[in-house]
Amino acid sequence: MICVASIYGDEIYDTLKKYEIPMEKVCFVWLPNVLGEKRDENYEKAKRILGRKNLLDLDDFIHYDNQDDRDLLVTEQLEKCVKGKTILDAGAGEQRYRKACSHLHYVSQDLCQYDGAGNGEGLQTGKWDTKAIDIVSDISNIPVGDGSFDYILCTEVFEHLLNPELAMQEFSRILKREGRLILTAPFTSWTHFAPFHYYTGINRYWYEAMCQKYGMKILEVHAIGNCFRLLQMECACTSKLCRKYFDDFSEEDRLQLREANRILARMADKTQFNSELATVSNCGYLLLIEKC
Repeated sequence: MICVASIYGDEIYDTLKKYEIPMEKVCFVWLPNVLGEKRDENYEKAKRILGRKNLLDLDDFIHYDNQDDRDLLVTEQLEKCVKGKTILDAGAGEQRYRKACSHLHYVSQDLCQYDGAGNGEGLQTGKWDTKAIDIVSDISNIPVGDGSFDYILCTEVFEHLLNPELAMQEFSRILKREGRLILTAPFTSWTHFAPFHYYTGINRYWYEAMCQKYGMKILEVHAIGNCFRLLQMECACTSKLCRKYFDDFSEEDRLQLREANRILARMADKTQFNSELATVSNCGYLLLIEKC
């Protein structure tokens, strides 16, 4: 591994290319106060060229990209779907996985009330475009007939529903017999998309109870991360929050959090069994569910 203590200048990338150094062997480190106002601009450039996994963050915390893991699991499930079958992307938002459904007859559904700004509190996206949604409706009352779809995809939606049980009931209604539901939702989550954020997360046992109640069965459960990975991620977030909210957050405090982050990352890499206690924050499980 080569560690480059800068992200400034195209000459860095040209040199790496010249000597045929694989980018996955390079780690770029942010240096606080060195690049000044150019720092964010050059970091964005580095991300476009290298990808997020090559970059260490501003404070040199070890980061775990749970979004990548979720995308991989979802895409793998979508690739297994039979070509030409129908799929409903329920609560599709900006249709993140539409391209992965190119071999299917894809239909999107969303309530289309979130605009990116929300109420200005918590974590907001800034922009959110749902103009291309096919069916604008409540997820618990989708205007289609019984048994309309071979597959349903629903990712990171349930925390935004006043009653997610009604969504499970509706999914059972509109799925064909032996149709399948690909589902993800947070195990824990911070306030986001407010005011449309009603639950911080859902445990796998809730899904088991709902499937039994509404005539479905769980075929696969994939836990994303484990309790140590969750603590590692929260440790990195704690440093950012302390810098934001407290003037007396010291360099010593930051270094102690960084060391805790490193210890937790090492523990998380060693084992996966402790997913029985917790998964990562905002994408806890992927479930493959079949209608009986």
